[in-house]
Amino acid sequence: MKRVLIACSLAVIIGIGMYLHSSFQHAAEADSLEDFTTWEPTTAAIRAALDTNKPADPSGDLNRTLYAKLFTSRFRLHDPKIAVRIKFVDREHIALMCPARMEPWNMDQLAMAVWHESRTLFNTTPNIDIFETFIGSSRIKVGEVRSQKEHPQIACIRYVKSPNMHAGSEPPVELIEDTTAGASSTTPTAKK
Repeated sequence: MKRVLIACSLAVIIGIGMYLHSSFQHAAEADSLEDFTTWEPTTAAIRAALDTNKPADPSGDLNRTLYAKLFTSRFRLHDPKIAVRIKFVDREHIALMCPARMEPWNMDQLAMAVWHESRTLFNTTPNIDIFETFIGSSRIKVGEVRSQKEHPQIACIRYVKSPNMHAGSEPPVELIEDTTAGASSTTPTAKK
């Protein structure tokens, strides 16, 4: 009886320890991101890499692939590593893939960084789809970034209802970032 009690206690302690270790290991995906714009490669380093590639790539397709690779490496090579990836679907459409455990405000930061950088680097106004990714299963679209038709310098982030949302959950939220005259303000508005 004493051995069974000791074995059960030990199993519970080990289980709690493994859970806590896993929680701390993935804390970077759930916590607020630092100022990741200073992480290597920075936007300036990416611009330099794209500028050296420009004469060999008049269409810009290689530059888009290189930008996606460098932006992804900013998060994958950082310590702690964060499973973020971008991919150009076409010239003006980008897929931003984030870990499923990432908080929405971190996805907002990433989406706006991709939107600003790609506007600056490629002189286009991109459409960005935001996805949650899971190991071993397909990605799920959770949001999108679009420019306003009448004001292309203003980006709107709209979260769509994901299959994982249950009945009675909050409606999607649209965040509007105004980038006119260097100002940057975010205004949430509820969509029904």
